[in-house]
Amino acid sequence: PTSNLDTFDPERKRSYNSYGMDFRARLGAGAQVFGGFGFEQQQEVTCTAPDDPNTIRFCDDGDNGLPFRRQFKLAGSYPLAYGITLSGSFQSVQGSTSLRGATPTSANYMGITRGTTRYPANCPAPCPANAVILPTTFQPATYTLLLEDQDTHFTDRINQLDLKVQKTFRFGRMSVSPVFEAFNVNNSDAIVSYVTTNVLNAAYQRPNSILQGRILGVGATVRW
Repeated sequence: PTSNLDTFDPERKRSYNSYGMDFRARLGAGAQVFGGFGFEQQQEVTCTAPDDPNTIRFCDDGDNGLPFRRQFKLAGSYPLAYGITLSGSFQSVQGSTSLRGATPTSANYMGITRGTTRYPANCPAPCPANAVILPTTFQPATYTLLLEDQDTHFTDRINQLDLKVQKTFRFGRMSVSPVFEAFNVNNSDAIVSYVTTNVLNAAYQRPNSILQGRILGVGATVRW
């Protein structure tokens, strides 16, 4: 039998707030534009969970200064001369955060192995420079110490502009529509993920992946 099974946690709370607006408009001369923006925030309180005292750290999101996640998207099209259509889209999306209960992927933390991990040699006083952080008798063998709430540190915001130019040629019952497309026109190099955010690791905050650079493409659609 388990003696610390959490069957009742009266203070545990989760709240979610979201605000958004969508719009669509015809601007004349065949031009169209549509898009929207949104704000969302989820807060949790887990301060009375008795099975793991380590969860008390940053346990009340009401005290952690969680920001609203903000995103904006805009798209539209405009007919140019000679039957050419110009269309495009722009998005500004908040970066990702770490999943609760998992190894942090964006928030800063310390990954400590008992009897092995040491304070930095240049750690200023009163920090015990180069001393072992946790003794060999510590349980568990490895410990993850969050240095900030996982929902307060994001990877880079993604701002991306895509454009497309298209024209349709008709030959009797057949139509050919060549297309030229450009993705990530602004050539954003936003960081999507890090190798690690462990402040004691030599690869701390080294980019693991970034947004794919500008891509140009051509194609055609044939109907008959």
